[in-house]
Amino acid sequence: MAVDNDYSPENIQNFITHLISKKEYYRACVELQRLNSYYPTFMQGDNVFVTGLYLFFNGERYDELLNMENAGSNFTIKAAEAVFKADVFFRRSEFIEAKAVLDSAGLFSASQNMEFFLYKRTVLSCLLLKKIDEAKTIFSKRNTNFKEFDFTEYKFNELIEYTESVNNSMKNPYSAVALGIIPGLGYAYSGQTETGIIAFVLVTAMSAATYFSFKTDSKPTGVFLGLATTFFYGGSIIGGYLGSISRNNAAKAGLMESLSQKMDLYNDREEIYNKYGVVSVGK
Repeated sequence: MAVDNDYSPENIQNFITHLISKKEYYRACVELQRLNSYYPTFMQGDNVFVTGLYLFFNGERYDELLNMENAGSNFTIKAAEAVFKADVFFRRSEFIEAKAVLDSAGLFSASQNMEFFLYKRTVLSCLLLKKIDEAKTIFSKRNTNFKEFDFTEYKFNELIEYTESVNNSMKNPYSAVALGIIPGLGYAYSGQTETGIIAFVLVTAMSAATYFSFKTDSKPTGVFLGLATTFFYGGSIIGGYLGSISRNNAAKAGLMESLSQKMDLYNDREEIYNKYGVVSVGK
């Protein structure tokens, strides 16, 4: 029975690339399954696998991506798998897990480009884990061929300096608690100066009102104001602690985003897809 030309493998392949260009990754996944089901020999398993990695990552279907396993022996495709899985962990701020994936991929005899992609991410994981000395050691042992990829000592030192400046800006949540003994100072330490001023004025005013209530024998009012003062005072201490954590998390997220851009992780994934994904079939 003749197959309708609209559902030829070439047309389905073109439709998949069209959907990807429109960022319709879920529909692209469905069409990829259709293509692989209708024409199982049209694409190699490696092409299907890499395309799946690409679609799941861009569609933010991270759990499904992490559950993917390449059954083949192609070291380059295994390295591609490690690149995408490491980037998922980076997105989730799970830097220890990212480094574990990259460390396990270090033995792969992948292509030069892929080896460089893994190398960059290993350095990145060390920077994000504050293992600056380890990052420097890895850089000192870099493949001399990497120089053509513009990962020079100057650029590396620039990344180090930027990472250290962000790390130095981090706030110690326990210092915020200690400073919070003075109402509002914990807030100010965590970068919430205006909130700190409001907390100081509020707690001070309520403390004064509590004192004068007891002094004027208005005990019920004094008890109520005393409880309220204690509540707001304790809240200001906790607020400074949580504010420090929130500030640090924002700084880490900003560091991750900035380093990702400086290391050009996005184009690494695009290059992997263009070389080994569905778009490369038939070229």
